[in-house]
Amino acid sequence: MVTQNDLLFRMNNELIKYQNNLESKNFNIPEERLKLLYFSFEQPKSVGFNIGIGIGLQITFDGKPRDNNIIKNIIIDLYRKGISEDEVLKNIKSRTNIEAFVLNTASQEPSTIFLGLRIDKPNIPGPYDPPGYYPAYANLTPWQRWVYLKWLEDITRPIGKGFAFIYYYGLERQLFGGNRINAAKEMLLLSYHHKFMRELILDSIFISWASSNDEEMLKLYIEESSKISIDNYGVLLRYINKTPLRTKEIFEAISQLKSINKGYLYKTPEMYYEELDQYLFSNHPDGWEFFEKYNLEQITVKNKNIFYNYSLDSDLRTQQYYDFLENASFISDLTQIHLNVHGLVKIRNKNQKRLSKING
Repeated sequence: MVTQNDLLFRMNNELIKYQNNLESKNFNIPEERLKLLYFSFEQPKSVGFNIGIGIGLQITFDGKPRDNNIIKNIIIDLYRKGISEDEVLKNIKSRTNIEAFVLNTASQEPSTIFLGLRIDKPNIPGPYDPPGYYPAYANLTPWQRWVYLKWLEDITRPIGKGFAFIYYYGLERQLFGGNRINAAKEMLLLSYHHKFMRELILDSIFISWASSNDEEMLKLYIEESSKISIDNYGVLLRYINKTPLRTKEIFEAISQLKSINKGYLYKTPEMYYEELDQYLFSNHPDGWEFFEKYNLEQITVKNKNIFYNYSLDSDLRTQQYYDFLENASFISDLTQIHLNVHGLVKIRNKNQKRLSKING
């Protein structure tokens, strides 16, 4: 697997070499983006799809790898005992099996730009067919490489999702290097223009922060997560930092609850929000300090696939998280807050209708 230490793109002289190579072919990729790319003047180590693991098949006999000499001796012994040919075959078949096993194979970084590969400018105008599932630069056709490299000049332009994924793969790996903050910003930029899941990107930014303790990453996570509904990582972050849940977070968490009557929350969200804010001010003036009530050992741990890059280690691609939003106690407490607020909204709504009739 290609790692950051295997690549020399960080060195200025190497970066200039790569930049000159691309500019000689009329590609003008911004320098800040060049620093996020993986380059190689070598040839790809393999062709075709390679996700790092494969499935092999082997024939076993009596649960062990097949050995023709052992089987031959068993057959001879069975015949000597006067067993018929049909019974001998049945005996051998019953003891023979085909088993699958995992092959661990090296997988190169799919976003690596191999500068020695041929690049051809298409003779026809776009749109162009994108690569299929699990794309890699090395597996693109010469004209697809031209399309991809031209797109890297401005990644906000429309392009087939397969092309965008190649760049995204490399950005995921960059989250664990010295350029993590710029990689995260590029991933967010892709989410605005190419419909990458922002929730998943925020998850990956959170993991990057947790593995590096980079304060900039934490600030970016908080800033971006404030734009969407709170999720399990957001709850966990507040738990770790002993930060109370306030009106906005509780409103968003209640909005995600299932199997409760949220009629007023949907019909009169502004009124509901106001009553929730007042309720919390009266009962939890400093915010709901949920971290005082729960022990992490009581919260179910689940697995979640966060990273798309198939050359990353499987242990990194799948992360565990504390599922607060599906925890029975957490849900019960949120539901109780909701029922109290829902009742207040109901009373306020009735009073407004009564006043409306009187004044009408």
